Amino acid sequence: MDVSFTLGEALRTRALWILLFAGPFLGLVGTAMLFHTQPILDSFGVEDAQAVAPWVQAPWAVALALTPLVAGYLADTFHPRWLLPVGVGLGAASCACVAIAGQGLFGWAPVVWVGVSMAVFGVAGGVVMSVVGPTIARYFGRTHHGSIRGASITVAVAATAVGPYLLSRGAEAAGGRFDVVFGVFALAAIPLALASLTLERPT
Repeated sequence: MDVSFTLGEALRTRALWILLFAGPFLGLVGTAMLFHTQPILDSFGVEDAQAVAPWVQAPWAVALALTPLVAGYLADTFHPRWLLPVGVGLGAASCACVAIAGQGLFGWAPVVWVGVSMAVFGVAGGVVMSVVGPTIARYFGRTHHGSIRGASITVAVAATAVGPYLLSRGAEAAGGRFDVVFGVFALAAIPLALASLTLERPT
């Protein structure tokens, strides 16, 4: 017999709140990163950041387009508590790449680190996107799937709207240092990734 949670019942489960935070977190950081690519590059002293920004963003689009082809299969094969932390963890790694972009590690220029960050974030988004939707349907049933999925999309849209504002205000408070804000984003993802490891089907 298919499970059938109403939206109110689903909101009283821990599983839904983990799913509600995982996707929107990546949406928040992703839109912030894309909206502010040029200022981020400027903050690292990249020359002609306006012309470079679209090329730096390209790996994100390619990775996000291709990852679901594999992640969708994995979502049908493995428990979401193994895949969701991977997606969130990759999101944290992407933020960490921006946070250390100005350190010259491995001899890489900041523009390379930001480009790597975009690629990793595209993979992260593809994994999380492939896991969250099917897991909501499997955990809470099809009868009220529209209202439950609608709530998750509402939270995601709100997060994407807030992300660019939070990044700009955070960077302003940090003296123009976007790397500091991305360091905070990376740390914020850690408890979410750990919580995702405990994801279980609610009863």
